[in-house]
Amino acid sequence: MATLGSAQPDGDEPEKGWTTQLAPYEGLTVNVMDAFAAADVQLASADGRYTATPDTLKRGLKEFLTHVDDNRTLRPRALTSNEDATLDDFAQGRVAYMRNWPYAFGALQSRLAPEQYAVVPLPGRSVLGGQNLAVSAASPRSAAARELLAFLTGPRSERCLLDAGFAATRLSSYSSEKTGSPTCWEAVTEALRPGTASGDPAAREGSARIPSERERSEYIGSIRRALEEAVQRPRTPYYGAFTRALQSTVHGLLTEESPDLDAAAEQLDEALGEAFAGR
Repeated sequence: MATLGSAQPDGDEPEKGWTTQLAPYEGLTVNVMDAFAAADVQLASADGRYTATPDTLKRGLKEFLTHVDDNRTLRPRALTSNEDATLDDFAQGRVAYMRNWPYAFGALQSRLAPEQYAVVPLPGRSVLGGQNLAVSAASPRSAAARELLAFLTGPRSERCLLDAGFAATRLSSYSSEKTGSPTCWEAVTEALRPGTASGDPAAREGSARIPSERERSEYIGSIRRALEEAVQRPRTPYYGAFTRALQSTVHGLLTEESPDLDAAAEQLDEALGEAFAGR
């Protein structure tokens, strides 16, 4: 949900402007939904009914292809990239920008100097991921499970979740550290690499450093702004069928030299209609 800009480590010019996740998996779905949100294309209603048309899908596909144009995107590498491959291309200086999830901020701390990268929200609206907690009504240990959920969603745990690179659900987690909001950077760094936070030189070598107060403030502010404008992926009990249909059509479109948007929109409309109907 955030994009990062990098100064090139070796001083060379990047090969392309940016990269993202275009392999046929959920990363591709997220990128397509980012573009659809930018084009104001809605796929389904709140109750999971399919609402798109070939015309609206064509508009969304056109926006997506603009986002991943050959002239600006690291292709063909991006066509097989997941989050890790994208992160590596960015850290190696092949691109000036990348689209990734918040965890990339911490992952880059062992690979780039502070002045070589920063986090900013994506232009337009980005798409939410999600982590869910639930207790079965039939559980014989529901009371203990509820206590665990209360701990995991408490202020300290939520701040640790944010500092570890995930999106906290408590608004207080994004408040300024000067207001007394609990922080977790040192604990997260220590958990990832024991001895780092305590100053052990051997542990520090090649490990993630603890970001400065300015870096933390900018990072958390960017994540909050991205979340405030974010959109959800379609709500449907047939999400698996939906995302497979979307990925199949769109990835095929990316590999065509001269894509036919009218035909692709018709094909996608039929596939999504079947998927949302559970057929």
